[in-house]
Amino acid sequence: MKAQDQVAALEQAIRERAEALAEEHMEQAKRAKERIRKETGNRIQLLEEKENLSAQAHAEREYRRRVQASEIRLQAELDRLRWGLVEHVLFRVTERLHELCDDEENYPVLFKQLLAQAADCFEERELEALVSENDHRRFAGEWESLVADCVTDKEIRLANEHCPCSGGVLVRTADGRIGVNNTFEGRLERMKEDLQRLALERLFSHATNSGALLNG
Repeated sequence: MKAQDQVAALEQAIRERAEALAEEHMEQAKRAKERIRKETGNRIQLLEEKENLSAQAHAEREYRRRVQASEIRLQAELDRLRWGLVEHVLFRVTERLHELCDDEENYPVLFKQLLAQAADCFEERELEALVSENDHRRFAGEWESLVADCVTDKEIRLANEHCPCSGGVLVRTADGRIGVNNTFEGRLERMKEDLQRLALERLFSHATNSGALLNG
């Protein structure tokens, strides 16, 4: 073979080899491109799923927060309404006691009971009674006979000063050191929690958290 033909054959072999390598590299590049595209797609899908899960979790937390806030506001409003009803009941009790003071038949009987109950708390024989201005005018003229009707073992003087109350009596020792407040206001104050609890039980017997309303 001539040298020229050998050179031509070598060049042809080199071209064929170059084309084969080029095709091989192109195929590898295509496979790499497909792999990268697929991996990238998977990563994007994972990121989207994470974002969706994160957004869903955030939405659920926000929803729960809003529901809880609404429940708290609703419970507070219900407690306020319940407490308003209880206060109204206690107000009506006070009104009824004021009306009782004008009952000329029943009030003197109750007054004697309150006086006797208060006097029974003392060992001292000499006591002093303070009453409202209205009761002072009502009972002053018959005080000795009134006391004799309900207290037999003690002497109870009617004080000249008046007690700032609507009805009932405050009994104290002669020196004023010890006293028993059996006025309407004094008894209401001592019975306040029991009256509130009773009102709650009667008004909301179906409720289970009346204790929370009373005790915070």
